[in-house]
Amino acid sequence: MVNLIYVLILWATPITLLAQFSFGDNTSAYALDGECDDPRFQGQGMSELLVYSDLYRDASDCSTLFDSGSISLRSDLAFGDNTSAYALDGECDDPRFQGQGMAAVLNNDNTGRDATDCRLLFNQSAISIDRQFFDMVGALFFGDNTSAYALDGECDDPRFQGQGMSELLVYSDLYRDASDCSTLFDSGSISLRSDLAFGDNTSAYALDGECDDPRFQGQGMAAVLNNDNTGRDATDCRLLFNQSAISVLSIRAEE
Repeated sequence: MVNLIYVLILWATPITLLAQFSFGDNTSAYALDGECDDPRFQGQGMSELLVYSDLYRDASDCSTLFDSGSISLRSDLAFGDNTSAYALDGECDDPRFQGQGMAAVLNNDNTGRDATDCRLLFNQSAISIDRQFFDMVGALFFGDNTSAYALDGECDDPRFQGQGMSELLVYSDLYRDASDCSTLFDSGSISLRSDLAFGDNTSAYALDGECDDPRFQGQGMAAVLNNDNTGRDATDCRLLFNQSAISVLSIRAEE
């Protein structure tokens, strides 16, 4: 009898999780085009360009491709491990997330340390990841080790903040301290800066996959730039900046 109950539990678990899985709705501008635009997924059925704003917004395409096996949940979502004292309690304790599934009290020490809870709640849309961390769903680019201060155990890249950072940060070290910064990022000792002044998404050209803010430059920029879009294309510019497709013209010393 005990063995039968155990088998029934194993059989029922994936069905329960599948029933609770939220694909969202079809409000993406690219919904119903035969490709999945939701960046929670990966595979041959995915769109080439993925943006944070399409999370949970391409349900029909993504559910059809998921059911056919053409896409799957991303294996590289950086949820971390379960070393938090509050792991596996049904709430997400990782302060990089927000939403109704979050614990009431959050501590930076739990960054990347409540993987199972946070991954499940994220996939069910009970929590969401902040836009400043969107590149973790895509591909966070750490660069190389060409900084004069690379491999010294501190992160010198001014895109980051935290206890593992060097005291003196300069713009020329952007993307040039990869080993130090990636190690410290994975350990939770640093995080992407929350105060890079990208602004908001009030530009008429926001969320189109190009950066329209004339403070930046690079291959990810729109062909035509207007000063009226300064600080008004935050999501596009933040994502492209974090992926090194654009660079900012200057960065303040305190950053």
